[in-house]
Amino acid sequence: MTHLKPDELVDAAEGTLEAGREAHLRACAGCRDQVDRLKAILREAASVDVPDPSPLFWDHLSARVRQAIEADATPSTSWVPVWLRWSVLGPMAALAVLVIVLADALPHPTPDAAQTATAAVAEAGVDDADGSGDAPWQFVADLAETINLEQAREAGLLAGPGAAERAFSVLDTAEQAELMRLLRAELGRPES
Repeated sequence: MTHLKPDELVDAAEGTLEAGREAHLRACAGCRDQVDRLKAILREAASVDVPDPSPLFWDHLSARVRQAIEADATPSTSWVPVWLRWSVLGPMAALAVLVIVLADALPHPTPDAAQTATAAVAEAGVDDADGSGDAPWQFVADLAETINLEQAREAGLLAGPGAAERAFSVLDTAEQAELMRLLRAELGRPES
């Protein structure tokens, strides 16, 4: 069986040693000797009269502790603000990249323009009584009469530079050919 460890020797001197280890203590003269010496040291330490510190000691100790805490709590004198340090900017940049990637990865619904226009016309209660199919265009014309140019610009309804080129570029080859045919027919030029 192994000898008592230092913490077990202290437990034995205080009378709180486990029952299983007490059997070793009773059988081992070396461990008993160490426990007896430890008990003698504890009795001698308890018999020494320790003077109380000066009342000023506690005030000075308290002041020093308070100063040390305040010194740790003061911000560093670095010229870089806390929010511009890598420990803050790194996670913020990672979050921004994550948001951009997720926004790009999510599907962007593009409603069919004809369905949207038909739904808007039906919702507005426009009636195509003559069956010509001009009711949606008449509805748009009526709406356009009530909007002034400044309101349209603020709402983003006016086409800016390059809008026609961007619209043309999203058409597939067949749609581009049909648009060219319609434009030539409207302008009175023969198809080439």
